[in-house]
Amino acid sequence: MSRLGQALFLALAVGNGLAAERQNWAVRLEITDELPADFGAIPMDPEIDFGELIRSADGRGVLDPGSIRVTDSATGRRHPHSLSHEFEYGDRGRVQWVIRNPAQRVFEIRFATLAKRRQEAGIYESWAEK
Repeated sequence: MSRLGQALFLALAVGNGLAAERQNWAVRLEITDELPADFGAIPMDPEIDFGELIRSADGRGVLDPGSIRVTDSATGRRHPHSLSHEFEYGDRGRVQWVIRNPAQRVFEIRFATLAKRRQEAGIYESWAEK
């Protein structure tokens, strides 16, 4: 496998770091492979099933996608991120961000749950209905 292929084939582990305090949750995500120092910005987009994480911790409710935060576990700094469109209708999808420092390999994904899914006003309206 090429060096680029190795960089893109990152082993991600969602550990048993799922912890709950009220409706706030956090899961540890660790990159177990070395990241190349000369690669520059490294895009990340792990698919995460938040519903399964919540159920496995005997939690209740559904994911609040607006609550998702990506932080560097070492510094506590938040990373800008985006979410795939699957989160519009479910608790599973891709969380996307960029790693700029190859030494950063442990992250925490923080999120909250709600009793029921929120329907954002206008999210399912077509342009013709306006």
